[in-house]
Amino acid sequence: MPEMVDPTQGEKDDELLKRIRHRYRYAHDKWRRNRDEGQKNMRYVSGDPWDDEDRMARKNRPTVCADQLNQYVNQVVNTARQNPRGVVVDPAGDGATDALAEYRENRIRAIEYGCNAQQAYINGLQAAVERNIGYWKVTRAYVSDDSEEQEILVLPVMNPDSILIDPDYKTPDASDIRWAFELDRIPLEEFEIEYPDAQKRSFSADDFGGDSSVWFDGKCIVVASYWEIRQTTRQDGKGKKKVEKRVRQYITNGVEILKEGPEQPGPYIPIVPVPGKEIWVEYGQGGAERVLLSLVTLARDPQKALAYVMSSMLENVGQLPKTSFVGYTGQFETDAEAWKTANTVFHPYLQVDPTVDEASGQILPLPQRQELTPDFQAYAVGVDICQRAVQAAMGLQGLPTQAQRANQKSGIALDKIQSEQAIGSYHLVDNYDRAIKLTGRIINHWLAITDADQTQKPVRLADGSHKLVTINSDMPIQDTEGHTYHFPIADDNGRYQVTISSGPSHESQREEGSEFADTLVQNLHALPLSPEQAQKILSMVVKLKQLGPMGDQIAEIISPQNAQNAQQMQQMMQNQQAMQQQFAEMQAKLQQLTLEKQAKIIDRQGQLEVEKLKASTALAVAEMTASKDTNEAIAERDIATYRLLHEAAHERGMTQVEHQHELAMAQQQAQNDRIAAAQQAISQPAGPAQG
Repeated sequence: MPEMVDPTQGEKDDELLKRIRHRYRYAHDKWRRNRDEGQKNMRYVSGDPWDDEDRMARKNRPTVCADQLNQYVNQVVNTARQNPRGVVVDPAGDGATDALAEYRENRIRAIEYGCNAQQAYINGLQAAVERNIGYWKVTRAYVSDDSEEQEILVLPVMNPDSILIDPDYKTPDASDIRWAFELDRIPLEEFEIEYPDAQKRSFSADDFGGDSSVWFDGKCIVVASYWEIRQTTRQDGKGKKKVEKRVRQYITNGVEILKEGPEQPGPYIPIVPVPGKEIWVEYGQGGAERVLLSLVTLARDPQKALAYVMSSMLENVGQLPKTSFVGYTGQFETDAEAWKTANTVFHPYLQVDPTVDEASGQILPLPQRQELTPDFQAYAVGVDICQRAVQAAMGLQGLPTQAQRANQKSGIALDKIQSEQAIGSYHLVDNYDRAIKLTGRIINHWLAITDADQTQKPVRLADGSHKLVTINSDMPIQDTEGHTYHFPIADDNGRYQVTISSGPSHESQREEGSEFADTLVQNLHALPLSPEQAQKILSMVVKLKQLGPMGDQIAEIISPQNAQNAQQMQQMMQNQQAMQQQFAEMQAKLQQLTLEKQAKIIDRQGQLEVEKLKASTALAVAEMTASKDTNEAIAERDIATYRLLHEAAHERGMTQVEHQHELAMAQQQAQNDRIAAAQQAISQPAGPAQG
């Protein structure tokens, strides 16, 4: 915070302190109901729907909570986290220019980036979604301890109950609040250390005008940062009266003004609320009251019902009998040790002592296991009813299940499911957008103070790049890229319209561009591009990936601005094409050699079959000659028989050779067809070689 000035420079303390105490009590009472409901909501969000009365009524009985709330809270908050908002500034008159509007927009973006404002925004939204209202604040601080230069900061408010704002605001974004408190409860010992110049060290009810309950509890005292809007009248350059609003800040303990802050420019208290859904309800004779509903408020009852159902089911399970087997006295004596561990240890068998009924003389039946199963189906129906009631109360649906994702094949269908989920909570997101818009207006007014000197200021462009620009220079300045600019912020009295971008964030656009670039690179070889054009595209793709310093070096190396690199790239592409052609020729040669080898193998098999037939015939003739009988008739008969066998063998051999030949020709024809298909594929344009 900038250094506070002497409180004696402000108005006299008595009237100011009376006003502060009155407004504190008034806001404390008016916001009591919403703050109490917010604390109840937070108990449910933290997984504890059981109050002390419930726990006492269910003493020694299960009190569990099957949380159904946080998944829906996380959907809303994380969707906003994935799509950060951007402030947009447009000229609206009184000398405002496009160049100055662009500077203010880039300057606000740099301020948000420097203080991680997005985290403060998300923290405020989460409080609105979970509790019923959240806040963040805008403040100023010196750049360093030895500098007079100030910077604007957007800081989170971690505990929304530490803020009390004017409860009578009328605008949806609460931009018309007239005063606000930020409260800090400090132990007395710490108060004396932090404020050694404070006049009061001990306190009583009389010190607070008879109302000390909200300021002092005997051990701790509330130290409040209090803001209020003051109106002043001045004459403009045309002699007309002009009413201006300024914000004053005081640090007080309700008894004295401890410090006084400098005036803040603009008509806005630098406490930015993010309210939940706003409705007006009449609770009695006092008229309707503003009631803020979070995403959780109306889902508390079905969540509590679910907790009852789950607790009752566990209680029912716990009531199952612990004795698994029931039998007659004396049946377990012989194998007693095994029966004692029957529920925890596996035994191949269990022995039973036969017991005879004295009345009938019959052997009593074997021990029986007692079966008792809770009606889990009825509990499942109750759980389903409660879960659906939670969804209906929150206006949301559960995340897509695996079955939904399997059935909804298209990305359009899944996007539609997500869009339907967002509609139920859009009123909260709309309030969130209005709060960021108000923050942009506050910062825009404050630039009149922080950017009033001739100096250099950082700006952040829409594409995420940074640079330093000189402001309030007497002469236009030319940057290293040859652009001329002039930002006379100190003399800028123009009016500007501040909005927020409703389209996808730059980060989302970058991610989509990166995905498109991946597809482009994969098909780069098929595009009619020159080497220089392909090189430029590759350089842009590397920048889109945001690989850090190493990525910047790679992009610079392959940039087409370097003629030598362009020649190297062209040579590399030519070498790549030559290597692809050589690879295709080698594949064709390999296929040709494979076919020739297969043909030789087929011919060799045919020759082997013929040789086998010749050998078989010669053997038959030799056996005929050797076994010739002296009886001429028998000899002639045998010779005729051998001739018939020889002819049959010859015919079988020739038939087999023809069959083998036909099979070989069919295989060769199929191989030729595959060769033709391969050659056709080779003739197509080859893809990039895999390195």
